[in-house]
Amino acid sequence: MKICFINSLSYSQNPSLKRATGMAPALADLGYSVSIVLEGSEENKKKIQEDCPDIEAIFYPPGLSRNSERNWKNHILQKISPDLVYICTVNRRNWVKQPSPKAKIIAEHNELQSVIKNKGLRRYLDLLFEWGHLLSFDAHLLASRYLQKVYDKRLRCLGLKSPTLYQPFAFGENNEKIQVELLTSLKGKYPADKTFLYMGSFWENYGFWDMLKAFQKLAKSAKDFQFLLSGKGPEKERGMQWVEENGLQEQIRFLGYLPDAELATYFAFADAFLCPLRDTAQDKARCPSKLFMYIPFQKPIITCKIGEAWELLREKGTYYSPGNSDDLYERLLEFVNNPLPTLGIDLGKHTWKARALEFDHWVRNDLKNA
Repeated sequence: MKICFINSLSYSQNPSLKRATGMAPALADLGYSVSIVLEGSEENKKKIQEDCPDIEAIFYPPGLSRNSERNWKNHILQKISPDLVYICTVNRRNWVKQPSPKAKIIAEHNELQSVIKNKGLRRYLDLLFEWGHLLSFDAHLLASRYLQKVYDKRLRCLGLKSPTLYQPFAFGENNEKIQVELLTSLKGKYPADKTFLYMGSFWENYGFWDMLKAFQKLAKSAKDFQFLLSGKGPEKERGMQWVEENGLQEQIRFLGYLPDAELATYFAFADAFLCPLRDTAQDKARCPSKLFMYIPFQKPIITCKIGEAWELLREKGTYYSPGNSDDLYERLLEFVNNPLPTLGIDLGKHTWKARALEFDHWVRNDLKNA
């Protein structure tokens, strides 16, 4: 069976490209002929070489207009004629045509754009776009339970029987590659007894200020800890200024962007991870890929009992009330004063090989009979 993954944007901007590069080798091992269509950026070419060098990668020129990019992809699909077209992110650049009458188009959904705080016409268009997915594609892969429920309900409303598959992200082998020299260097550079780590975007509605305020309070009752933040976002500069104004430079440190090759070493160095969420439809719908980068290290994850965090961790997670920095402080204080527990999660259920087996079973049963 021949499958072609269709992508847009670069690797760092598109978490669903990580699914394509993660599942591609596993699907090839199951007998699939796999191609990945993606932008010819240096970042994408590097990730293909790192994650799936034996998979056919077809690069389109960067900088194409929306229509030109879509036409280019349609031309390639006509040429290679796959049995399955897998759209990694549904947007206008990826809204491709069926390359042959027997080909099936599968669309992955990893967020619900209409619940993000857009207003007026933009929000109406987002909602219209989402309902259009249902009429345009043969099957749908949903990266969260929340999305699965939303799309199943909408399909029923339209009287459609398109197959759906709930499948969150996973972790790959690159998540576990530790650089010994870098690890030794980190231990010397950041010698605190307990190290907390956050990797992600610096947005107010992603809990950025909840974390800073909780650690500010922790600094008044504990000293031998540090909080490392890796990532970028619109709140970063203001956050760094706030840390300096409050004299917290020794406890709260901004690492900047970390190369993918170094992430596993920083995860091995940290004692606990943070994944703040809010009790909103937006956070319930998305699947934070950072969770699956954290879990191979079996260290505590401090998060909220929301969406995919709860689906993944259940009773093994450490939870605080969404948006409540005081409650987060209490969880942090517990960890500073006590030995940290092991996460104890079954990693075998969350590899890309396991996801590929689930996907193959779904394709050969639900999708084949649709």
